[in-house]
Amino acid sequence: MKAYLQLLRLPNIVTAAADVLAGAWIAAASAGIYLVSGSLWPLILASCLLYVAGVVLNDVVDAPYDIKLCPERPIPPGKLRRKKAAVLVWLLFLAGLVFAGFAGWAGLLIALLLVAAILAYDRWAKRYHGPGSIVMGLCRALNLCLGFSIAPGFLPGYALLAVFPFAHTVAVASLSWGENRGLHRRHVFLLALAPGLITISLLVMGFIIVRESIFLVPLFYTALYAAAAAFAFLPAVRHPEPSVIKRGVKYGLLSLILLDAAMVSIFCPWIFAVVVVSLVVVSWLLSRWFSMT
Repeated sequence: MKAYLQLLRLPNIVTAAADVLAGAWIAAASAGIYLVSGSLWPLILASCLLYVAGVVLNDVVDAPYDIKLCPERPIPPGKLRRKKAAVLVWLLFLAGLVFAGFAGWAGLLIALLLVAAILAYDRWAKRYHGPGSIVMGLCRALNLCLGFSIAPGFLPGYALLAVFPFAHTVAVASLSWGENRGLHRRHVFLLALAPGLITISLLVMGFIIVRESIFLVPLFYTALYAAAAAFAFLPAVRHPEPSVIKRGVKYGLLSLILLDAAMVSIFCPWIFAVVVVSLVVVSWLLSRWFSMT
């Protein structure tokens, strides 16, 4: 059982759920609905199942290389058979698509695109630095759009918000390439610019959309995101060595939840952002027992 729990990357699943929760609440609030329909839970389950399928497939594909690079993962030492894990991948994909279908045609369509992106990443893109990071970012953007699908009429208008998790994930995924050998300081500095630009964009968007009297709410959550992103990237800028970069990737993933909360704070009442940001605690606690990479 412990081998399966290690394989699933439990802390990361929480970040996937936060994306869908944020997307659903933003789309529902725009439609004038704050208590979303029963479609929310199938979408959250679909997101979590597809995310787990992706990380398990990642370990199945990487098994021959992980003997040297990541021997702590459950497949290389034989704690879990590679064939069993491969079967689990397809069962998870199928279950994820079924739950997405329960939520409606828009959710199913986005889930199919997400499955295609996951397969493209694990089977091809991950071998290359640029394409791998971009496809990983696309997966995270589609995950947010999965939440938007709860109100399909608002999906085209809010799909642009997916640029934020896309850019953040591309930066974190690019940073993760230094987990084994390190990166050049200039490279890490350029990656750190992405959260900075996202922070500025959120502040501008929040000021335009939210009335000045309550602008302090999105300002607070955007500041939380900026602080977490700085905590992830700045130490790696100063010391771009594997141990520091691995820590940066961990906190870069956790800060995705704060990015979701910042977006929610702009479009929804403050209590919704509180719920999203509370998931950081859940993910962080799980990360103390289970690896995020």
